[in-house]
Amino acid sequence: SDVYKRQYQRRVRGNMRQTVLLFSLVLSFSLVSSHSWVACTDYRGARGITGDNYNEADCFGFARNWETFNGGGFGVDRGYNYLPGGGAPCNPAAPRTTPFEAAYSDQYPMATYVPGRQVCLAWPSKNHVAASCTNAYIPDNGVKLLISGVNPSQDPTQAEFDNNVLVDWGANPFGEIAFKGYQNCSAFCDNMDKSLCSQCFIVPNLQDGIYTVQWWWEFNEGSIYTNCFEIRVGGGTTPIGSTPTDSSGSTPTDSSGTTPTDSSGTTPTGSSGTSNPTSPPSTLPPVPLSLDAIQPSLLPIEITTSGEFVVKVTYNAAGPRVLVVDLLDTPTYAWYGKGQINVTTGENTAEMTVMIYKPPPMGTNYILKGWLVSEADFNKADPWAYQLSAFEVPVEVGTEVVYPDNNVVPGNNDSEGKGLSGGAIFGIILLVLLIVIVIALILVYQFKRDAFNSLFGPKKAVITHSDDTDYKLMSNK
Repeated sequence: SDVYKRQYQRRVRGNMRQTVLLFSLVLSFSLVSSHSWVACTDYRGARGITGDNYNEADCFGFARNWETFNGGGFGVDRGYNYLPGGGAPCNPAAPRTTPFEAAYSDQYPMATYVPGRQVCLAWPSKNHVAASCTNAYIPDNGVKLLISGVNPSQDPTQAEFDNNVLVDWGANPFGEIAFKGYQNCSAFCDNMDKSLCSQCFIVPNLQDGIYTVQWWWEFNEGSIYTNCFEIRVGGGTTPIGSTPTDSSGSTPTDSSGTTPTDSSGTTPTGSSGTSNPTSPPSTLPPVPLSLDAIQPSLLPIEITTSGEFVVKVTYNAAGPRVLVVDLLDTPTYAWYGKGQINVTTGENTAEMTVMIYKPPPMGTNYILKGWLVSEADFNKADPWAYQLSAFEVPVEVGTEVVYPDNNVVPGNNDSEGKGLSGGAIFGIILLVLLIVIVIALILVYQFKRDAFNSLFGPKKAVITHSDDTDYKLMSNK
């Protein structure tokens, strides 16, 4: 019995050591010293789930005083991370300046946001992502953007920021490897410390002017990190501080071949702009795209539970590609509809029809996800796993197809008659032919019946009235 007792005690001690070790591992992942910061406030590079790395040439807007803190490359620790802990909402080491342009430079300009256009932000992963190379228990309590009123004279308080949410990207579910929220990071396991993380949103209908924005991320519960930056909102596309160039080094131009200008006809250089309200434009201004990047050009804000609708997407393909737009719900990403088109090398805008194959219930929990993939990878079992770039834009399922500013789109123009698909046209022609045939059969039958009666039918008698008031029976022969 003593031998069995000693063996039992050894097993208990071994199990306890394993339990303590496992607990320590989980604790080390969940309580690790966290830090991160927003590195780019207008990122236009490829940002798919696999293989994409940060390219500073594709950044067209930066946070405050980035010139002071940038150095050594993307994700290198330079003291820019800031944990407010109840103090100032913006990092005192990167303070607001007067004038505000002083916090930016030609090399690190302030971003310009255009209402109705998609904008993406980028930050380094800093090891804080649930993945196969770490584990599923990396905490994330949400990442979002908070915004001031137009043309603020000072930084808002945290309470004022909290009352004005520009976009809330949510959190990655604890215990899941889902690459959501803060953890939407490309090629994380290739570089766990410095991989590209990003999220995008459509700029709402904001008044023209200057705004202060706070990038807000909560790692462990109560461990909140922030960075502040200014944006210019208006119809121009040029960041304040410089005329941007794309990754090829050329200056972006609009459809007429000229450099984008503000309402005064000059290239924006730091003016606070006018205070006139602006509506989302029907045709979004062109933006320089890196290779294999995509940008929504025209998407509906409301669709119906059946039928089809038209979308337009701008792309810059490095080779033969397939451009796909899926209708999905959130947060389950259940699939309801799809449109796709093959595109060739170069930059262009593709127009495609998205068909609804499975009727979605009415509601606001839907997105249109556009993604680009090579033709070779599109034929694989899971082509979305090989996407080169992607965007997600919210859409409502309601009673009609609606576009920003009631924009007219082929196939969705009520004033000129809705476009009909080939199948609908064929059905109408078939129905008309059927009606003609039925009418012809009726006429033939009537003619034959009358002819038969006139030849072989009974003779009819006609009663007439004579002048002498006598009635005579007269034959109709």
